[in-house]
Order: sequence, then C-alpha cells, then structure tokens
Amino acid sequence: MKKMLSLTALCAISMPAVAADQSPFYGSIGGGVYKLQSAGFDETAPTMKILGGYNFNEYVAIEGSYTELFESSENVEGLDIDVDGNVWDLSTKLSMPLNERFTPYGRLGWSYVDLTASATEDGETVRINDYDNALTWGIGTDFHMTDRLTLNGEVARTNIDEGDLDFLSVNVSYRFGAF
Repeated sequence: MKKMLSLTALCAISMPAVAADQSPFYGSIGGGVYKLQSAGFDETAPTMKILGGYNFNEYVAIEGSYTELFESSENVEGLDIDVDGNVWDLSTKLSMPLNERFTPYGRLGWSYVDLTASATEDGETVRINDYDNALTWGIGTDFHMTDRLTLNGEVARTNIDEGDLDFLSVNVSYRFGAF
C-alpha cells in the first residue's frame, strides 16, 4: 500500500511538468486601432482584444476572440456621428514557421459585428444598432520571445455590409504549455 501511495504521489507531482510540455492552448490580450469605412464615415479609433486559441499542430490552429471598438466620431454631411461596438471572431489560423522565433500566418473566419451609431442634429440624438455576420481575414507574424510568451502583430479586415472594418493590432500571448 505504501508503494502505491508513493507512486500515486510521484505521478501527481510530475503531472504539471508533463502537461506543460503538451498543452496546445493559448491566451492573448492586446490592442490596436480600427478603421471603419461605411456610408461616408471614414474614421479610426482604438481597440482592445482578448483571444483564446488551440493549436492542432505547429501549422494549424483555431482561434476565438472578442474585440472592443472604442468610440470614433466624424461629421458626415452635417451630422455628428459617433460609432462604437464589438466584434466576436472565430477563425482558422494557418502558420508557416520560418525558424524558432518567427512564424508568419494567415487567418480566415467568421465575425459577428455589433455596431452602435448615434447621430446628433439640431440637439436631437438618434441611435442605430447594426448587427452583421461577416467574413474576416488577417495576416500577421508571431515573434516567440520564450517557449510560453509570444508577441504578435496583425493586419485584418472584416467585410461588413456596405463597408469595411480594418484592424491593426499587437498582442501578447501566453502558451499554457510548450510544444
């Protein structure tokens, strides 16, 4: 019985070390800017992004993310228009490692876009909510600082109805285990 308890304790102590080398999950946080071009509106504003991913291997991953779009404002045909919102993404990421440090990639997927616009004319404010399902794509590169920390830069586009939503972002990712 003592041998069984000793063996169980040894296995329990060593499990985190084994799991750390095998976990394909990663999380990321970052930000950047977005540019909305639609119906005469053409303005940029900051973003914040939270992302989670799962690597099937070093070439293929799936990612889900949430991006907060902070308020951008512009005057269009005499109307002061403010736009903000959020974007939910689900994408497939295809990577091509060049060496231990650099991994360029392309990303293709689906986005759910929730935009809120408010316009003020003669002291009266009108709010409009627009929900859209859209194709999204991006290209970028990962710079692996350590086995667990990665710096990521990306340019992406979401093709919304009657316009485009472009992103430029920088994120820091943490891998919950190294390959």
